[in-house]
Amino acid sequence: MWNSITKKLNNAVTSDREKAIGAEPIQGLTAHIFRHNYCTMLYYSGISQKKAVELMGHSDLKMIMEVYAHLDEQKEAVRDKINNAIAL
Repeated sequence: MWNSITKKLNNAVTSDREKAIGAEPIQGLTAHIFRHNYCTMLYYSGISQKKAVELMGHSDLKMIMEVYAHLDEQKEAVRDKINNAIAL
């Protein structure tokens, strides 16, 4: 199934020239990647954590919090803010 999806995606994003040489820029797709991307899209669209838990099919917030915490850290760019605040 994933090979079929990857093939369709590659067909959509490669030029005729790339197709002629067998280029496949998209490789290694898994259900986990799609699921993580879906959760990430929920975060960036402002969906509440409670609703994200429901949509992802989890029984508690633990997994969602791990993804959201990671995204919050990226969004906040804490290291850059600290470095800018103490820059002389």
